Amino acid sequence: MRPLFEAIRRVSIPLLPRVEGTRLEFLPVRSWSDLRKGTFGVLEPSAGARVYRFSRDDAVVLPGVAFDRAGHRLGRGAGFYDRAFGGAQAQPLLIGAGYAFQLRAHVPHGPCDRRVDVVATEHGMIWPGSRL
Repeated sequence: MRPLFEAIRRVSIPLLPRVEGTRLEFLPVRSWSDLRKGTFGVLEPSAGARVYRFSRDDAVVLPGVAFDRAGHRLGRGAGFYDRAFGGAQAQPLLIGAGYAFQLRAHVPHGPCDRRVDVVATEHGMIWPGSRL
């Protein structure tokens, strides 16, 4: 994670998620040392920075346990990313990042699950009905 953070930091200010109750907030992080272990033991931005509001011009890389070629993403079951990007507001491009072994023929999904626009693995990109 840190090499990706440092690479992004060379060209932009990375935005990282922080759990706040039942939702995710995305905050700018200028230095790796600004991160603290959060709710689930994952490094998160410290409180205090201004929460970022995404637009259609943004792109967000999402983790996942599994993905399918239709863009469905299986997370850890809490729905944080679905709630963060499931509303009617301007939607950023969602990129599901994983390994090829995480691709499945079908990922369970429901009406509240937000599909990703792109699935990226070490073997290439899958564009399931992307808006691009």
